[in-house]
Amino acid sequence: MFKFVPFIPALSEYILLSHMSCILCRFQDYRFTLFVINNRIKFHIYILLLF
Repeated sequence: MFKFVPFIPALSEYILLSHMSCILCRFQDYRFTLFVINNRIKFHIYILLLF
């Protein structure tokens, strides 16, 4: 199942979000979570600019 996750945006978003909420429970990973979210936003903007 996990092989196909990258090709199913909704499912991968859901898994990512549940993983993020899991990380957010642990304050030592809070900065890392913000870093990952920030990079994802930049990545999405970059993809939008390509099209």
